[in-house]
Amino acid sequence: MPLNSSGRINLGGSTAATDVAAQLGLPATATITMNDAAVRTLAGKTAAGSTITFADFYGKAPAPAVTPAPAVTPAVTPAPAVTPAVTPAPAVTPAVTPAPAVTPAVTPAPAVTPAVTPAPAVTPAVTPAPAVTPAVTPAPAAIECVCWTVYNEGNGPGNFGYIRCSDGNTVNTPIPVGTSGRTICAQINTTPYTNSGLLTFVYCGGAICTANTDCSTC
Repeated sequence: MPLNSSGRINLGGSTAATDVAAQLGLPATATITMNDAAVRTLAGKTAAGSTITFADFYGKAPAPAVTPAPAVTPAVTPAPAVTPAVTPAPAVTPAVTPAPAVTPAVTPAPAVTPAVTPAPAVTPAVTPAPAVTPAVTPAPAAIECVCWTVYNEGNGPGNFGYIRCSDGNTVNTPIPVGTSGRTICAQINTTPYTNSGLLTFVYCGGAICTANTDCSTC
């Protein structure tokens, strides 16, 4: 049954007279578009770039499937049997194989092992190992240190830091309020610094030291 020749035509659906999907044997809810190859074939719009509209489906139905005729196998008449002519084989004269020549067995002479004179033992010359001079690690250069005096001139405790002479570590030191002067021995070419409070640092004019106890207030 073809699609109606007029009226509304739908892509999806299950009614053969109005629905393209039903004509193509697809489920009513199948995804179908106007550009599907089967849809364009049904509408007769298979040329590339051709425009297709719902009016192209009026009166259309898929071409019926063609069932090919069954193949016919012709009857085969067997050819008559042919009896081949038999040619008698020629008489065969057996070949005579001469007996093989006999080579007498040869007994090899016994092997002679020559006497071996051992080579005299060689005492290798011993080369004395060269004397090793131990590497001398030079003593590190002495670090020069100088004296400073720290004054707390604020109204509360303070804190300062400096590079300690003995080991080069940074030391942060508290200083109570009212301290008249605290002496420290710091590495040369370094300057004490304030962490907190109102502090004054006085350089003691190149006095050499190795520990804080070497310094006097300046």
